[in-house]
Amino acid sequence: MAVDVDVNGQSVVTLGEEEGKKILEEYHLPVDKKEAVKALARWIWENPELGLEERQACQRQVDFLRGEGFSVTSPYCGLETAYRAEFSNGDAASPAFAFCAEYDALPKLGHACGHNLIAGSAVGAALLAKQQMLRERISGRIVVLGCPAEETRGGKIQMADEGALSDIDALMMAHPVGGDVARHDNGYAGLRTAKIYYYGSGGSGVARCGNPNFVNPLDAQPLLYQAVAFRRHYTPGDVALIGCIPDGGERANIIPVETHSIYTIRSQNRKNLATTAEMLRTMADGAALLTGTKVKFELSGRYEPTLPVHSLGDVFLETAKLLGMATRHERGGLNFAATDFGNFAQLRPGVHVHFPTGGKASPHTEGFTESANADVAYENMSIASVAMASTALKYLRDSSFRSLVAEQFKAAKEE
Repeated sequence: MAVDVDVNGQSVVTLGEEEGKKILEEYHLPVDKKEAVKALARWIWENPELGLEERQACQRQVDFLRGEGFSVTSPYCGLETAYRAEFSNGDAASPAFAFCAEYDALPKLGHACGHNLIAGSAVGAALLAKQQMLRERISGRIVVLGCPAEETRGGKIQMADEGALSDIDALMMAHPVGGDVARHDNGYAGLRTAKIYYYGSGGSGVARCGNPNFVNPLDAQPLLYQAVAFRRHYTPGDVALIGCIPDGGERANIIPVETHSIYTIRSQNRKNLATTAEMLRTMADGAALLTGTKVKFELSGRYEPTLPVHSLGDVFLETAKLLGMATRHERGGLNFAATDFGNFAQLRPGVHVHFPTGGKASPHTEGFTESANADVAYENMSIASVAMASTALKYLRDSSFRSLVAEQFKAAKEE
């Protein structure tokens, strides 16, 4: 295994000459299988299904992988539209590497986050990894985890709770982005949501001047909102705390009995997520004390930050570059986007890399929906599949690489 040091003093895994030659000569699916994976991804794009409703997308992948010799379980982890597909070669005690597939769509926008491409890249990577394991007699297990509802409740959260990773050693997924450059996983944020209810006595807004016993729960909401705004001066720069007041009453001349607001907290640091949530709770209590209202604070959301194991991403990017894709190796940086992959990455070494669609549009837009069905996007999906398979195969056959991955994961957990 070759490890270089970049200008920032970070270790970077590089491909040796023999590894590169093998990838160029052997790491490709037969044309019919490559086209079948592309057709699967296109079908998912043409038939968008929302989170926990991805029955056809799930079944199509299940049938496809069974037809390719994978052992498949579906439903999985108590989720109707989740699945686990596995191929084992050699010693059953050998390492297991997992690819994550996502396939839920967005309301009205369809696959504006390119989950059809995520599913296709995972399935294609699994087929190629199986092919090479048999050809090179590599012992190990390849697993595809079909993960529903990433855009809504976070299917990976329940799957992690139910032990989906109990026998997995490392994992990855590849997400499409706009542009023409493949990029590292720079770390996604964890996410918490707070709903804050204030309760008063209600009554006539006009009569309130003559009755000091009226308590208006709307008074507390702007106090809290302004407290959050002022507190941002002392909030860590890697925390995003934002909110809105969707329910402040019905009419100007009626004091409401109840109001509520919603705040989201995002950070790549788990400790900052917890301390900011407690700070918000304290400010909510303070606003209640000032206004004489009663308060209820509900904290939800269990999306955890990702812990990128960059050595896995290095192999992905080195392979993609070898196959002609432009790459960017920068690591780190502020990111407030959240994904339930973090709930997997907190448990096992993992990486959430990015490959380009070739279009200019950003995810969650109509333009990205179109980009996710472009020929260039499917070609880049195929390159991503090869790069993912290359990463998994290196992990399965190279014990020194596995040790490096384990060391980086341990270091990330301790930060």
